[in-house]
Amino acid sequence: MKPRIFIGSSKESVKIAEKVKSLLDGEYVCQLWCDNFFDLGQCTYHELLKKSLSFDYAIFIGGKDDYVRRESDRTHKYAARDNVYLEFGLYAGILTYARCFFLIQEGCQIASDLLGVNVVFFDKMQDLSKKILTITEKIQKEQKVARISLLPSTSLAVGYFENFLKPVSQAIQKLDAVCIAGKKYDVKNSAKRLEVAIPAKVSEDLRMWSEYVYENHAVEKVTETVKKFIEAYNAMIDEVRTQATTKPDSNYKPLTDDQKNEMNETSIKNWEDKAKEGILYNSSALKDLDNATQGIFSSMMINGVSYDDLEKIGISFSDDYTAGGKIVFDEEKFKTAMDSDPEKVSDLFTGTHGIVNTIDSTLSTYATRYASKNGNSYGVLIEEAGSEKLSLTLTNNSIYKELKDMQETITNLQSQLSTEQDRYISQFTQMERLINQMNSQSSYLSQLGG
Repeated sequence: MKPRIFIGSSKESVKIAEKVKSLLDGEYVCQLWCDNFFDLGQCTYHELLKKSLSFDYAIFIGGKDDYVRRESDRTHKYAARDNVYLEFGLYAGILTYARCFFLIQEGCQIASDLLGVNVVFFDKMQDLSKKILTITEKIQKEQKVARISLLPSTSLAVGYFENFLKPVSQAIQKLDAVCIAGKKYDVKNSAKRLEVAIPAKVSEDLRMWSEYVYENHAVEKVTETVKKFIEAYNAMIDEVRTQATTKPDSNYKPLTDDQKNEMNETSIKNWEDKAKEGILYNSSALKDLDNATQGIFSSMMINGVSYDDLEKIGISFSDDYTAGGKIVFDEEKFKTAMDSDPEKVSDLFTGTHGIVNTIDSTLSTYATRYASKNGNSYGVLIEEAGSEKLSLTLTNNSIYKELKDMQETITNLQSQLSTEQDRYISQFTQMERLINQMNSQSSYLSQLGG
């Protein structure tokens, strides 16, 4: 089985971490901290600690993230982010320092306590290939050394007890008879004792068997996670298609203040909800996104992913053209694939050209948390509408700027109208005054003639 490597970095050094992963992919199974590593609602430190047991090695990136001042000599130097040091120490304590590597950018200050451990310096991005080769050579040597640590073995023992011994014991307590290897044993009204026998000889590849046990017990959790991911993806497609195809109702115009004063809050809400429907009708950005999601499968095929392989793990794409590229998920097929070939499943999902990365690269064009991944752009939709969580806020985006320009135009026109109104009033007032004078003079002349 391929060794698993965790790659940690700061947010500022994500590009370097992604480059490291691309250099290691294929020979190793790599996991970036920013690729769905943390479960929602969980403590970051706890997640790092819990998931550390599933990795064989760890690489941490020390980029020029901070510019620090040393008070002793009042010098300024670049330094890696503090949390990266913390995570390196955490993983070094669990995996042993021999299996953890600190990849530090030249010019960065390094803590003196790290001298003597696996610290590798690199200059620029182009320098990484050579430095990664140095790390892989050390990993290959380390693979030939058997290291037994307390935490992983303890975790395996606890897992064995909780997931096998305990449920089996509880089940036997409630049964009248059990059948083992085709032979029936009467256990009713008899003392029940479960003995665990350790064979005299076990497989040399103990890790393979421990991983097999771990993966089998993780099948249900993985299946549920994948199911939720696909449900969320399909819900997004539904929302995009609904927003792009729903026509506005001309009978529901925005309410004026006078109209609102005549209505209750519920009526106002219902009216405004109806008025908002169809705002994005025929939106070019949403139509482009809809077309892009329909092309995700084709993109995967171009990059060498087999449709037959996807079907074998329970993944297929709806043949209904109105579904907009929805994913169809077969849980039973997926569980079977997880049991028989978990690495294949992992590659099809999280590999370079797998489902997750293909969807991520497709959606990044329209919305992404990391502008650096999309040509320094947060995507078409965020550029247009903004986001509460990004620098392009709800008051800093294309739509808001257009509305602001329109409002300024309206204000200018109103000002011009008011000016013109005043001018006409002045003119008509003057004309009225002249007419009155003429009428007065005409009346005077008439009196003279009479």
